[in-house]
Amino acid sequence: MFEVRRKSDVPLTEQIVREISERIQTGMLASQTQLPSVRTLANRLGVSLVTVVQAYRVLEQRGFVERIQGKGTYVRTRTRTPEQLQPTAPHQRFDWQLLLADYLPRAAVFRQHTESVDETPLKLSMAALCPSLSAASLPADLYTSIVQMPAMLTEYGPVEGLPSLRARLAVEFREAGLAVDVDEIFITNGVQQAIDIVARTFLGPGDVVVVEAPTYAGALDVFRACGANVISIPVDDQGLRTDLLLRQCDHKPPKLIYTMPAFHNPTSVVMSQQRRRALLDIATSYQCLILEDDSFSDCSFGVAVPPPLRADDDGGHVVYVRGFSKVFLPGCRLAAVVASGSVRNRLVAAKSVSDLGSPLITQRLVEHCLMDSGRRRRIEKIVNALRIKRDLALQTLAEHAPPGVTWNFPDGGYNLWVTLPDHVNADVLLVEAMRKGISFLPGSACYNGDLVYHHLRISYSYLEDDELVRAVRALCLLMSEAVTGQSRPFMPVI
Repeated sequence: MFEVRRKSDVPLTEQIVREISERIQTGMLASQTQLPSVRTLANRLGVSLVTVVQAYRVLEQRGFVERIQGKGTYVRTRTRTPEQLQPTAPHQRFDWQLLLADYLPRAAVFRQHTESVDETPLKLSMAALCPSLSAASLPADLYTSIVQMPAMLTEYGPVEGLPSLRARLAVEFREAGLAVDVDEIFITNGVQQAIDIVARTFLGPGDVVVVEAPTYAGALDVFRACGANVISIPVDDQGLRTDLLLRQCDHKPPKLIYTMPAFHNPTSVVMSQQRRRALLDIATSYQCLILEDDSFSDCSFGVAVPPPLRADDDGGHVVYVRGFSKVFLPGCRLAAVVASGSVRNRLVAAKSVSDLGSPLITQRLVEHCLMDSGRRRRIEKIVNALRIKRDLALQTLAEHAPPGVTWNFPDGGYNLWVTLPDHVNADVLLVEAMRKGISFLPGSACYNGDLVYHHLRISYSYLEDDELVRAVRALCLLMSEAVTGQSRPFMPVI
């Protein structure tokens, strides 16, 4: 099912709890799934029976599973009572699969992209553009222009991407202050694939990768799956703590540093210019790569964002990734990667192994939108709508959140970072919220191996305004119950 790490600072019991709870929260283990028996799992993992018994007990205390006398331990369902948890024949036929070891240590973003609207109608977990705003971002002649190009459906394209799209992007980047040559650009199927390609190309078991703490959960999924040694460096209101990074480099330099300097996900912090210069100096001194994820820089609510790290990089240390899904065409799942020298060539080779090239029709759609004369006006309209959503979420929190709960004030992006009192566990709160049709991203998904459970991320971008207010108000009620001890408490590992 998974492997435990005996050299980790995290106790074996907590490792088991975390692995199983993450699989439950992400939907990899469905409701009513029967977990392996205590003896079977202990033998599989090579741990004592007492360790597994304690892990199952904590999972039950946190609301993830139900133990039924004489039957076994089951993933807790949201709508049925424990007496109704009866394994059916189809479930029994696949029970053996739970003992099949996998190499997915986590999949924190999986549930966000697989839940149906009916299953979780109030999705505060989805850092994506509201569908009505997405529709408003499209040029009126978008579809007719593509229909007139049948070659988009009948031909293969180059692995590095459509030449005309890359040429257009080079112009865009130069206008933004990035001295980029067309040959340095290639196209991927979204930012997530770009992160995966960089990781699979340059990271192997034991290689050190530095990430921000907290950070984008999808990047952690990729790095851990590569077997890399993930080191977390805290983020403050100026971005990545480069002073702490420098100490880490003196001890063991990283091969790769992953950062989101513009409206960081999940905290929405903007890295200061001073920190950006320091980060580039560190990469130059220690001869490592920086993977710069620039997914949200278009979503500024009026504040000036410093130029990307790539703008001041003259030594080929920065691999710059720019997504297209945050302010228009989220369904296209395309991103541009800028890299120099042999790093770029090796990344393109890795992409060819992955997919042999992104679909031409989606590339043409993005190109058409980039060339549309009304794009800037539509983006401005979308950003204004996002600002209104942010203000609604902040106002609702101010009116209904209980004492002891705090949150940031983002100047852009999609997300609010909420901090609960230390005794409240956001993972447990999520279980209660899901039963009421509300989802959010627990902060534990954004940390690597750290026992940090009292944060959560609210994405205000996806719901309509009235739904957003209703969801945040309902979540505040659940937080109030958790703070005052009226809901299921957090039970630490014994």
